[in-house]
Amino acid sequence: MLGFKKTLRIGRAAAGILLAAGLCGCTAPNHPPAAKIAEALYMADMPPVATIPAGGFPLSVPADRMVGESRIPVEEGTVRFFWNEQELVVEAQLQDSDILAKGKADQLQHNELGDVLEIFLQPPGKPYYWELFATPHEYQSSLFWNRTLSSKWDKTPAKRIHLDLQVVPFDGVRPGWAIHVRIPFRDLMRQGDPSPQDGGWRILAARQNFTGKVEKDCRELSSFPPLDITNFHATEHFVELHLKGKIKP
Repeated sequence: MLGFKKTLRIGRAAAGILLAAGLCGCTAPNHPPAAKIAEALYMADMPPVATIPAGGFPLSVPADRMVGESRIPVEEGTVRFFWNEQELVVEAQLQDSDILAKGKADQLQHNELGDVLEIFLQPPGKPYYWELFATPHEYQSSLFWNRTLSSKWDKTPAKRIHLDLQVVPFDGVRPGWAIHVRIPFRDLMRQGDPSPQDGGWRILAARQNFTGKVEKDCRELSSFPPLDITNFHATEHFVELHLKGKIKP
């Protein structure tokens, strides 16, 4: 596909690094209060996904789906954000005892086909937003929700956001998958919007995790920021994306 190259990196050594880092090691009965902004750290050259230690913002179950008083998913996950002059990078580490993803092509509705990471991005002062899908098998989709809040699947390469994905499956006590999603700034600016470097963009990261089979009743939903009601499209609950200063890789 134009402008996109899949790069799958799998290895026991990489898996060991993630496991040693202690993926999603939440022990409290509830997550701490959610951050009001999503801070993205500057990193000029992103290392391979497996070399970044575990950590970040925890994904939480929506309040209307809580079991008891805990918002911690059965299979936990975290997201972190990085940036450089060309792109935003979303890094997620996701526990997953059985990876289920039926989609075998890009630009499918992957949220109906199995496990998926979803990223929502909204430009400053605009009612429209992007919904991006990334799967554990490195397939992707981008969906533009316009001013009338109707969705449009556009398969024209020039009108899509082209993601660069790197996925590392891992096994052990807490099996799952880790992923880098690289989102070019130039694609986000296609509607005439400012670059995220100029501030004002808002974001939500979410996950659909299916267990046993790909059916709605067999999925666990979680997100950052946490939601009171299950609705990943509630833009009023997106948080501001704040690009912080440079750090050493």
